[in-house]
Amino acid sequence: MQKNTEIARWTLQKIGFSESEVSLYMAALETGPSNVARLGQRAGLSRQMVYLLIPGLLEKGLLSEFRKGQKVLYRALSPSLLRGITERITKEVESIIPLLQTRAVEHEAIPLLTVYENSTAMREWYVRFMKEAKAEEELLVYSSGNFSHWYDLDPKFYDKYLAFSDRKGIHSKIILPDTTEAHEYQKKIGTSAREARYSPALSGELVEKWMWRNQLCYQTIRASATNLIVVESKAIAEMERNLFKTVWVTAISSA
Repeated sequence: MQKNTEIARWTLQKIGFSESEVSLYMAALETGPSNVARLGQRAGLSRQMVYLLIPGLLEKGLLSEFRKGQKVLYRALSPSLLRGITERITKEVESIIPLLQTRAVEHEAIPLLTVYENSTAMREWYVRFMKEAKAEEELLVYSSGNFSHWYDLDPKFYDKYLAFSDRKGIHSKIILPDTTEAHEYQKKIGTSAREARYSPALSGELVEKWMWRNQLCYQTIRASATNLIVVESKAIAEMERNLFKTVWVTAISSA
């Protein structure tokens, strides 16, 4: 019983009642029509505090005031009225959501930049992809077609990633340089689930680039270090996605 009472008190505080208001309302429920002195005694509150709290509970519709002879008494109204309070709160929250979303859009315009400084750290991005990617999502890739730039950095892990991509039905479109090396690269790690095309515009740059959702990923290749830079921006992603589709149309099919 004590545990249930504590849960009730905690719930009332969650919907906006102060601890003292909860004590007073619970006391009014337990005592029936009562004067200020009796309510204060039952709730463990001073008479002055009860006088301060009563207007708020009257306004919220959980307490009523009436006279019996010369006495002013207070009575708790049905707890079912709490539903009306929660419904009102819900409506008020719904009314401010558009404003809050407007504020969020303002921040979405600012790109979020994350840098992974080595091949081990880069696994974090792929692990996240494997946790969050939904079946048949789109993944657009510019590949250098060079094993040492990507696959050979961690063959065992990337085999696992590629198997996940195929199993999940990820719609991968890959543009590679139109070179013998790139064709051999795709022949070894490519599958029918990953559509590839070749573009003379690419020449084996020291960058692997891909797009997923609002993320643009740039894997930079240097002799001393390999970094993964992730830019998260809806506007930039849309622009880059449109550019990719333009290159894709002019690229040479692998068939």
